[in-house]
Amino acid sequence: LLPTLRENGIDIIWVMPCQPIGVITRKGTLGSYYSIIDYCAINPEFGTRKDFEHFLKEAHKQGFKVILDWVANHTAPDSEWTKNDGWHYRDSLGNLMVQYDWTDISKLNYENQDMRAEMLKAMHWWMDSIGIDGFRCDMAEMVPAAFWSYATKAVKEQYPDIQFIGEVYNPSLYRSYISAGFDLLYDKVGMYDTMRAVITGQAATSAITSAWQQTDDIRQHMLYFLENHDEQRIASTFFAGEARRGVPAMMASMLMQQNPFMLYFGEEYGERGMDHEGFSG
Repeated sequence: LLPTLRENGIDIIWVMPCQPIGVITRKGTLGSYYSIIDYCAINPEFGTRKDFEHFLKEAHKQGFKVILDWVANHTAPDSEWTKNDGWHYRDSLGNLMVQYDWTDISKLNYENQDMRAEMLKAMHWWMDSIGIDGFRCDMAEMVPAAFWSYATKAVKEQYPDIQFIGEVYNPSLYRSYISAGFDLLYDKVGMYDTMRAVITGQAATSAITSAWQQTDDIRQHMLYFLENHDEQRIASTFFAGEARRGVPAMMASMLMQQNPFMLYFGEEYGERGMDHEGFSG
């Protein structure tokens, strides 16, 4: 797989959370890997630390950088961190933004300095002991920008090439999080939503102009994509119905600007996601 990805021009591999998953509120057999019980370990249900280190060594040998999904907003309710007073909110959600079925997490409290220090310490473990090249920060906008300023500065003083990618959906916050040290931010509400509307005939192609102009001053920091684990597959019946309808949007997303493009696993083959493991249930 790695040689094929390299031949296709992929530079960076994003590994989704691979730490152990909480047990007491686990959903289904496997649970959600965004409900982390131990930040400095490998989930034995996925493999071993040796397995991960072997993958990382091979990826580096072939010229890839590897970034890890980092879940800073919340932790598993049975995490060690939830046993410390003041480290998390007592209700399972603790914020007004969550409208989904996030019953298997506890939101972390970034007013607590000990918790903040422990979060940074855990990030350092992955760089110092494992050797990863960056972090894709899950729901970054739900964590105070002040923490990211503190964390990115501390990390980059020791590892200047480490990359931080932020999942930020509110365009009014983009520049604040870039100032807080993020190298790239998801361009979801602007470019993704616009491209999807164009693909499905809900908007004219002229809408793309307005979308890129909204972030033209920070264009080198915007990460374009057409699929990810939170969005429906282009080829699914919920989106375009066939992969080929996404090709023009793919070309525009990859070639219009000079910023990176994120390709979701299987997207290049037109994966529909319509089986049991997909959006159909």
